Amino acid sequence: MGTKDVGLGVKLSGFTTFRIGGAADGLLRADTVGAFIGAWRNADFERKLILGRGSNVLVSDSGFRGLAIIARFGAVEFFDGYCVAEAGADMAALSARYYAAGLGGLEWACSLPGTVGGAVAGNSGAFGSSVADALLWADVLTDGGLARLGNSECGFAYRKGVTAGPVIRAAFGCHAADRRTLGETRARYIRRRRDTQPAGRSAGSFFKAGTKPAGFFIESAGLKGLRVGGAQVSVKHANFIINTGGATAADVSALADIIKAEVLVRFGERLEEEIKFIGEF
Repeated sequence: MGTKDVGLGVKLSGFTTFRIGGAADGLLRADTVGAFIGAWRNADFERKLILGRGSNVLVSDSGFRGLAIIARFGAVEFFDGYCVAEAGADMAALSARYYAAGLGGLEWACSLPGTVGGAVAGNSGAFGSSVADALLWADVLTDGGLARLGNSECGFAYRKGVTAGPVIRAAFGCHAADRRTLGETRARYIRRRRDTQPAGRSAGSFFKAGTKPAGFFIESAGLKGLRVGGAQVSVKHANFIINTGGATAADVSALADIIKAEVLVRFGERLEEEIKFIGEF
């Protein structure tokens, strides 16, 4: 069948990288494409939420009034010049498979949190590259069935990707490359991320870049280390909010509001959240 009813009243905190969030009305794990499509179309819930690895989201303390579907379908297949990966495939693991096969094209994703589906939906990127640079096409579930969208049809912009419906699978370009060079590039990217970004429970970069990177404004405002409850602005990278232990969604939201207000007053810059808020705030 490919689905597992995880149960009622299960908190979504266990399915997000923030480790924050109340319960959904229903929670289902989809292990195959067919199971996901069946749940999306037929489950008796008016509202539905898709979670991959749960990065880039903040779930309300009151949870989500609807069905949360955990996408665990992640088959990957390589062809001549391209790779097809299902939505639940891990982006960092996919990058590692490119490297193992001596293929270039996804080096930038070597430490990217999240899955293919979320990356395509949000045009995730790192180290100057993004999904928009690598994607060939995406299969998207629409009211009329599966639609294959070419790159130019996806509406890519900065941290904006496919919105026509849930991403089912995506094709990325690949090319033969020197494994030593690939390994050196990957090592440099991984080291850079480790040296500049904090470990611990977070949703990733919290605010979008504006006229300058958001972290510049937050650090310049002297907000590194600022806390509200269990939520803290990282002292390592100011554009990360960390759950130091026991943080609530309300803590994170309140801290984000303080950051936005301070940056606006000091620099006239309006910060916009990169992460998605799920539920009532």
